[in-house]
Amino acid sequence: MIPRHRSLIAILVLTALLQIVGMIRTPLPSQDGLKFIRIAREFGEQPWADVVRNADQHPLYPALIATLHPAIAPRIANGPDSWRIAAQAVSMLAILAAIPLVFALARRCVGRRSALLATLLFPIIPLFAELGHETLSDATALLFAVAALAFGTQALTTGHSRSAIACGLCAGLGYLARPEVAVVPVVVLAGGFVNRLERMIRASRKHSMERDGTPILPPPHLGLAASLQKIALLVLPFVVLIGSYAAVKGTVSEKLSLRVATGLGDGTGVSRSVPLWVPPGLDDPRWDFAPKEESDAPGRLGLLPASVLVARRATEASVWVLIPLACWGAWHHRGPRRSRPARQALGLLAVGFLVILIRHTMTTGYLSDRHCALFVVAVLPWSAFGLLDLARRWADRRALAPARRQRLARLALALLLVGVVALQLKPGHASRWGYQQAGQWLAQRAGPGDAVLDTRGWAAFVSDLRSYGPWHIRQALTDEKLAYIVISDDELTAESRRAETLAALLDYAAVPVAAFPERQGGDTIGVHVYRFAQPESWEGILR
Repeated sequence: MIPRHRSLIAILVLTALLQIVGMIRTPLPSQDGLKFIRIAREFGEQPWADVVRNADQHPLYPALIATLHPAIAPRIANGPDSWRIAAQAVSMLAILAAIPLVFALARRCVGRRSALLATLLFPIIPLFAELGHETLSDATALLFAVAALAFGTQALTTGHSRSAIACGLCAGLGYLARPEVAVVPVVVLAGGFVNRLERMIRASRKHSMERDGTPILPPPHLGLAASLQKIALLVLPFVVLIGSYAAVKGTVSEKLSLRVATGLGDGTGVSRSVPLWVPPGLDDPRWDFAPKEESDAPGRLGLLPASVLVARRATEASVWVLIPLACWGAWHHRGPRRSRPARQALGLLAVGFLVILIRHTMTTGYLSDRHCALFVVAVLPWSAFGLLDLARRWADRRALAPARRQRLARLALALLLVGVVALQLKPGHASRWGYQQAGQWLAQRAGPGDAVLDTRGWAAFVSDLRSYGPWHIRQALTDEKLAYIVISDDELTAESRRAETLAALLDYAAVPVAAFPERQGGDTIGVHVYRFAQPESWEGILR
């Protein structure tokens, strides 16, 4: 058996290599990632408190991008690529830092051998492999969620005060990346409550025997003061961090999903400072300036369809086999009593997070695979144990010799790694190639001070021009420096009021100057570039 530290180092090296390949194969950020990069740039130009106050995302991830960027920019030039690589590097480092924490968490719950397998599976599961080179806050939030779980289960197992403080601190930092990390201290506290309740019941049964005719019962306050102290040590840093954020931001969270999932409101009371004024002609109610086409999601779902959607997304995120393996592992695992609180907390997290996902899906009608990341982490240790247990039972039934078992295990591991490498070598987001070419075209031809309206944001990002995104179409149309509009073909051909609005705008005040295929080598035009000329009046567009 390879020593533990050598195994973890090997997993770290493998993960880093795969993530670097993924970064190289993903030259454009995700569309939501453009928001984080924009906020990160603002951190370098404005007071941080103002940036946090005005941002529509939680601030930790863009703040880390802004912190790392000065170390990257001198090596590759201070341009769009440096910001994209800085954002990807933060995500990659988060996944790498989470690996030893996953091992510590899994070892405490299911033992060392299963923990090593869980640690190997963690960075090569497609969901986590993609998050590690994406420009989204999920990897950063996942790191602190796993850290909070690792320290929280350690506090439950050992009773160490420092572990409780570390759990609350990591959960608070994770909340500054994504609000759903707040569920971790809740399940840790719930796990501690369940464990204490079980201990009180066992103690009552043990000590309720009669001695000299007098029942001996444990004092009801036994250990209560110590438990309250641990709760305070965990909750205090978490509340301080959230309170500090709320004091600057003026609200607990910008994220609508958490408000809806926890029943705190729909967020309609949030005021926006961006003006929505448009000149005459563009203020007609027939025009639709929505940032994107309406989703096919129904908006609200009943309990049953929402549960089905959550089950499908969770199954896809866990590569279909992890959930059945986790059920098998949880049913057959018999660990030491001292680690029972950790296992209970992990089980409560899996069940509780599913309930939150169902509630969120019922309200929004939408769920992404990456929303299930924390659930996958919760079932991963049990999946690893279940896989090893099934392999052992299969080998025992066939009476395989130890040497042959090792050869088969190495063969299975090699095949798994080959499949993972092949998956990582696939180009990331190949359909964005046309936007990359449009951005390079703009960078070569745009004049000083020219602005661009890009309804997806990628071409504007590559060109590094002053730009407007899909949320600011009205503002862009009133800018005298607006010179180019970049738009995808499917936005113009859709059967919707928004598509009709965009087509009317382009027919009235723009001429096509370039077009690019969606994918490299493709024949179908996917991206259009228009030269925009600000009209003296928009009232003629109604004719």
